[in-house]
Order: sequence, then C-alpha cells, then structure tokens
Amino acid sequence: MPAKIRSNYRRRLLTTLSISGCSVSEAAQKTGLRLPHASAELKKLRGEGHVSADREGESRGSHQRLTSSGIKLLESDELARLKQVLKTGVPSEAQGCIVARDGESLLLAYAVNPGKGILLIPNQGMEIISGSSGNQGDELEFSWVTPVERRIRWFDSKTLEPTQAPESEQSMQTLAAWTEANQVVGLIRGRTLDYSRSENLAVGTWFKKPEMKNPPPLPNLLRDGDWNLGKAHESAKPVKPEVPLVAVVQERYAASLLTNAASEGAWVLSDRAESNPVPISVLQWWIREVHPRLSAAELRDRLSQVQKAAVTGWRGRRRRSRLTTTWQRFRESWQDVEWQEEPVYGNPASFNIQSLDSLAVKSLMHWIIEDAKQPLVLNWPTHRDFDENKFGSLLQNGLNRLLITPHEINSPSLVLAEGPEGWPDSRLRLPTNIEIPILLAEQKEELIAPPDNWTRPWKPSDIIPLSQSFDLVKTPDDELEALWIACSLFPEGEENWANRHESKFPLAAWIASSQEHRWSRWQRISRWLNSEWIELLPPEEVPFSELVKLLARATPEWRIHASQVIRKTMVLQPDAVIEMRRWSKEKSDAAACAEQILAVAPWVIPHLGKAMAVWAYHAWQENPTQDIGPVLEGMKWCANQGFLKKSWSKSIEEVAINLRSGHPLRHWLSILKWTTDGKTMRLDSMRNSFETLPLDWWAHLSIEALSRQLEDEDGRSWLLEQPISWAAACLRPPTEEASLPGTDSQHPGMDANLVVSIRHHFVNLENEKGEGCFHLLDLIESIEGLEQGSAVKCGRTHPAVSWLVRPLNEWGKLDSTPEGFSCDEMVQARLDIRVSGFHSGLLESTQARLP
Repeated sequence: MPAKIRSNYRRRLLTTLSISGCSVSEAAQKTGLRLPHASAELKKLRGEGHVSADREGESRGSHQRLTSSGIKLLESDELARLKQVLKTGVPSEAQGCIVARDGESLLLAYAVNPGKGILLIPNQGMEIISGSSGNQGDELEFSWVTPVERRIRWFDSKTLEPTQAPESEQSMQTLAAWTEANQVVGLIRGRTLDYSRSENLAVGTWFKKPEMKNPPPLPNLLRDGDWNLGKAHESAKPVKPEVPLVAVVQERYAASLLTNAASEGAWVLSDRAESNPVPISVLQWWIREVHPRLSAAELRDRLSQVQKAAVTGWRGRRRRSRLTTTWQRFRESWQDVEWQEEPVYGNPASFNIQSLDSLAVKSLMHWIIEDAKQPLVLNWPTHRDFDENKFGSLLQNGLNRLLITPHEINSPSLVLAEGPEGWPDSRLRLPTNIEIPILLAEQKEELIAPPDNWTRPWKPSDIIPLSQSFDLVKTPDDELEALWIACSLFPEGEENWANRHESKFPLAAWIASSQEHRWSRWQRISRWLNSEWIELLPPEEVPFSELVKLLARATPEWRIHASQVIRKTMVLQPDAVIEMRRWSKEKSDAAACAEQILAVAPWVIPHLGKAMAVWAYHAWQENPTQDIGPVLEGMKWCANQGFLKKSWSKSIEEVAINLRSGHPLRHWLSILKWTTDGKTMRLDSMRNSFETLPLDWWAHLSIEALSRQLEDEDGRSWLLEQPISWAAACLRPPTEEASLPGTDSQHPGMDANLVVSIRHHFVNLENEKGEGCFHLLDLIESIEGLEQGSAVKCGRTHPAVSWLVRPLNEWGKLDSTPEGFSCDEMVQARLDIRVSGFHSGLLESTQARLP
C-alpha cells in the first residue's frame, strides 16, 4: 500500500540521491538543508537500510547512494501522492498534472505520453483557462521543465503496478472511462528552469497539451551563440551555445555530427584526413611552449631557425649543438606537416592533428584564437588521452566553440554527453548541474526547384547517335527537332547548347549534357525524367553523400554500378559513411544507406563502432531493400563480432512476414523456416525462392528440393529450363556449414541414390532441350564416374566440374581453364576454395536402377 513520506527533509534527500550519489555536504547543498540537518537525516536513512555509504565508518567525503529499499520508499511516496490526485478523476483533454512541488523540483503525472525531450507546462490549469474572458491579459505563459530521470515510469491507473508506456496519445475522459480502457499514467521527476513562471500552477492542477505561438526562452547561455547544437523540444528555438561546450564522445559518428554542426564559420582541429597547410607563424607560440625559460633574444634566434627549416626542410639546415633539443622537439611535435609562409585569415581552415603532440595542438589553438581571432572547434582523437591541464585557460576562451574529448574533464562550462537512446539523443549539463535533453542538429539539404513547363521525356533506348551537324545557334522549332540535335551531340555533349534549351526541352538538354556536368543538371531536371534516364549519369560523377538518395529510383543496372562505387569508397574511406548517414533523412534513403554499410560491415563497423551497426540494423528494417544478400550477410557478421545481438534474425523474421509475397526477404524467411522448423515449401514457391536467392543460401536443401521437383511435372519442366548449377549446390561435404544467414545448419552431403531418380524421370536426358539439362548431366556423370572408377570427364558447364566429387588428394592444379570452354561461376567458386563433396557414402549406394 503506497504511503507518503511525512518528513520534507527525508523526501528531498531521497529525491536528490535518486538522481545520483553524492557526499553529505553535496546533498546538503543540493537540497538547501543545513549540513547538520542533512547529516542527521542521512544517518537515520543509513540505519534503516534506505541509504548506503561507499566507505562504512567514514562519513566524511563518502558517497551516499540509495539502496533498493530507498528507491521503493521514494516510489511509494510518489504513488501515494498520485493516488490522491487521481481520486477526482482526469479532465477531458488533459495531458498532465503537477503531483508534488518542492521549490524548483516537480513531480509530474501524464495521462498521455508527452514525447521525448524537455517538458513544457503552462502557468495556469485547465479550469482557469476554460473560465477566462479571452482578454489579452489572460494569455498563457509556459515554462520549461527538464526531466531528472531518463524515462517516464508508467503505472496501471487502477492498481498502480508498473506497466508499459501507452502506444498512442489518448486523453482520459473520466476515471471510469480511463479504467475501462485500461489506460496508464506516467510519473517523472523534473526541475523547472524558470520558477517564477510555473509557481502559479498548484499541486493537483491538470493542464492541456501546450498550444502556443511563442515558446518560452531557454537559459541565456543557450540562446545567442553562432552555431546550432540542436533542439530541446519541437516547439523550442534551436539551442545556440554562447559559451564553450565540452562534448564527451567516443563514437566517431557522433563526433563527426557535432563537428559538422559547429564548424560553420569556425576553424577545425581534428583527425580528418583533409588539412590546410600550417602557417609558420604558429611556431612563435610553439617555441615559447618548448623553451619557456629562454631569453627573448634566444627565442627569436631559434624561432628563425625552425621557421626556415619548416619551409625548406630541417634536414637541409646546418644544425648547431645548442639547437639540438629544439630540432628534436620540432620533429616530435610536427610530424608530416605541410607548411606555408603566409597565413590566410579569410576562409575557415581545417588542420589534421592526428600526428601532432599536445604542444603543437596548443600552439595551433593559441594562433587561431589570439592571432587569427577565429572561433575554434577541437575534435580530440579518441585513441589519445586528453590532458586538460596542458591547455589551461584556452579551453575557457570565448572563441573556443566546441571541445570533443573521449572522456569527461573538469569544466565549469557546458558539458554534452550521450543520451539514454544513443546519439544523436544527448544530455546537456548546465553550470548549475541541470541537465537538458537535446536532439543534435543535422545539416539540412538545399533543394533545387526545377522549372514547371518541362515535358515527359522518352526512354534511353531511343537515343541514336547521329553523324549530322546542325546549326547550334538556331532555336529548335519543337521537341522532335531538339532531340534530333541532341542525339547528334551525344555522347560528348555541348554544354552551352544544353544550358540554353534546358527549360524548354529538358530531355534534349539531358542527352546533350557533357559527362562532367551531368550531375548538376540531374539535380535540376531529374523530377521530369523517367528513372531510366539515370543510366546516362556516371555514379563516379555524383558526390558521395548524394549517391544513396539516387538508389531508390534507379534502374537495377545503375544501382549495381553505384553500389560498387559506394562500397569501394566506404572501404577506402570509412569516415565517408558518416557523411552519407548524415544526409539520409527519408526512410528509403536511410534504408539504402544501411544496405551499403552492412554490405561492407567488416571494413567500416570496427572503425565506426557499435552505434553505426545498430543504426544500420534498425534503419534497414524500416524499409527493406531488394538486395538482401549482402545486408543479411553483414548482419550475420556483426552478430558474430558482437556488434549486434545473436538473436538478430528474429526481428528480421517479423519484418519479413509483413512484406509482399514477392519480396526477397519473404523468400529468405521461407527457406529459413524450412531449415529450422522443417516447414517445407510448395513446389512453385520453392522454385521462385531458388531463382531469387543466392545458391549458397539454399545449397543445404538442394538434395531434398531436387528430389521433390522430380516428382512433379511442372518441376521437371523447370529443371530442364533453368540453368541452376546443381553440381555446385549438391556436391558438398556433409559437415559444411550452411551459408543461409540466421541458421547454423549443415549440408547433408550428396546422396548417390538421387542420380538413379534423375535417370528414372529423364530417361533420355542427353537429348532433352533446355539450359538446365547440361547442369543435371554434369551432376549425374560426376557421380557415375566416381562409382565406376573411371577417369574424370570434361563437363558441359565447366571442364573441371567432376572434380567436385573426387577426393581432394586426387585434385591437381585447377587454377586455369583452357580457352573456348564454358565455365559456370558457381562451379568455379567451389573449385577456387578447394572443397570436395566426396564422402564414403557415395560409394555405398544400394538402390537399384528403377525400370
């Protein structure tokens, strides 16, 4: 039975400790209690088992923390207060209610889920609003309440037992209606950012969902900065820090997201590959750091020497013995740096600090802030420790816009850390120790509006390059003439002509474009072209971050080419994934991006971290693409390496059930259920799945499938027509692990009796027509040759196919194939990995040939 805590001191201390552990003096300061009173009450709580100290017997300096008993005691108090509020029912359209108040601390109840982020409450309740006169003086004011808990705790409205969050926002009409609908109520502790605005809202007062024109302002520190960090609430203005911000980040994706957000108009120090040359004037700051005790004259002399060495190369300088230390420190600090004599103060610059030591980085910071007087973003490499003591007051300089470090440092400034749901969800801690939830900003794309008077074009196959020459000055009379001229300019193109006629004849302009300008034109006119026309656009000419957005409407041929370009770039430059991810806003774009990431998971996920793997896993499920092969293989690899849960396939199965029947993921699910649950497929469905999915995924089922298809007339026709490499599928060792993602089954090994069945159903197979006949004959003759002990024959689909059933120790060197022979790719792949399908059971067949 919930019971209230009578002591206000006790409730304050329990609430404070529920947020985080602290010392006795810190607890007194946070609760506003005198130290003796706080100490005495904490002593009682420790004696009752509600609080524990990390150093028993030494109360001074020890951290006090809530025990499970203390958590239950505080929650019992909160539920008792909630029960009191619910006695009068919940007004219609109510969103939330103040359950308890203690100064700036609030306990809020919600009838509907208020969503993520900071909370918003009015200064007047519903009963006052409904009775207002509508005068200007009655206008509502609002205040921000920042949650001090990670999530809202939801309870059953009748039993007050913990339950799940509501799925949709449904206002409670009355207590009876609420009970009938089995609705829930949420509790969350919060702290108001402006006590004066919310003090008029009494305990027990219900309020509506906020509807306002002008949201209340955020704290001064977050209003007037020069860059956009993100948003605390959908109705709030962007958070623009005007003081230095320290971000604690260990994921490259999040670090890049923050750097991109803060880098507009700022100079950036990071470990990115691109870098501007370093001005030699930076060395005047470095020489002071290296030799703090030398005289001014000696410093000028050594500075002159190292500046000359920076430009001409230090090895070419005649070194003096007294400069040995300076030369050594110079080489240690400035490894692989490109220098320039004249500094450029105009456009923002970026410097790669990957190989620079702390003194070099500090010198760069001094030069940017003191000399260039430019805002600075410092993204410290995650693999290096950051010693804040070496940088001193530089970190608090107003021009130091953002510092990203892998570990938290002592800072009186704003501190940003990862939120409970992972980046871009974050928590911003103010100097007053208040934490505000922030959703990080992502750069928005600029849209190019095409002209409205363009007509629908023809198909790409209609392009016929012409040898005629035309008067390119004359304006074409109609589209037919324009297309005729454009075909004469294809494929070299003529930009001036295309630019002049783009608005009137967009298709002709597209055909007449030169290769190097196709991308800019595609951005302007693609909306008016059929998707097939993208085949004229080389994927190599498209900016990498934009490629993924084109995949959804591209032809299969172009998509394959573009995917090759994307994946090659990802492998060579894993950080490019972050840029592509940042531009993938729509579900279809995000899913296409996730497909590419998972396809090259072994190369990029170890570099970018678990967060990227989890994002790709969930993003792809929102809108599964057609090319499921590399995606599921990538998920399987991520699970094996610990980046995803071992049960990753369960969620994919649920997604597959709701897809249309022809989607490749449905075929995968059918094969998976056949493998794991023995749920066999209809013969027609089996045929469709085998034609859709990679052969390696269903090879472990090939023997049973071939046997069943032989029993069906349509199945036999299919076997004769389809060029399926049955030898590559069937001739595998019994212990070979199945390649189907989501299962750990094994191949059963070839059954020699299957050959007898094939001969029975195809009596005169050698004279049958169809591409599938050759594959069946290769399988049959390979087994028969083994049983008869005859020499290996040259196969029809591959000259060395019969070796797949011979013991591996009999194999010769099969690296090359004579010219003029057909070479089935699947057979060649099995030969390349040198795995034989031979096993002793193949020589023990007892089934007689059927008449």
